[in-house]
Amino acid sequence: MMQVELINSQDSIELNLEFIKKATSYILKKFDRGSSKRINIIFVGNDEIKKLNKKYRNIDRPTDVLSFSYLSNPDSPEEYDDFPIVGEIYISPEAAVENSMEQGDEWSIELEIMLLIIHGLLHIFGYGHENEEDKARMFGVQDSMINDIKNIDWNLH
Repeated sequence: MMQVELINSQDSIELNLEFIKKATSYILKKFDRGSSKRINIIFVGNDEIKKLNKKYRNIDRPTDVLSFSYLSNPDSPEEYDDFPIVGEIYISPEAAVENSMEQGDEWSIELEIMLLIIHGLLHIFGYGHENEEDKARMFGVQDSMINDIKNIDWNLH
C-alpha cells in the first residue's frame, strides 16, 4: 500500500495529524496499485508557500495548496518509476483556515485540509482543470471523495 509521510513545518495552526493520516491513507487506496511508493504532504506557513508559488508558478502570493508529481506518466500510475516518492503536496494551514471560514458551520479545518490533499492528489495522478470538461471530471471526483471523508466515523482518540 502507498505510504503517507506527513511533515509539519509550521506551528501557527494546530493540526489533527492522526485524522489527516488516516483519511489520506483511505483516499490513497483509491489510487493504489499495490505500490510501496510514498506521498509526502508538507505543511508550511504562508511565507514559505508564497516562495514556492513564486518559484514554480511565477505567482507572487500565498496559495492554499501546491502539488508536484514525480510520475513520468501520471495517466498510467501503475507504470511507476524507480523513484520512491510519487509526489509531494505543500499545504498552507493558514490559508486552509481562511478557506474553511467561507464554507459554513458544517465545515472544519480538517475537512478543508483533506479537500486540499484530495485536490493535490488528483493533480499528481493526472487530473486537471484547464478546461470545463476536465474541471467537471476533477471536481466530481473531488466532491465524491470529500463526501466519503465526511461520512466516515474515524474512531479517533
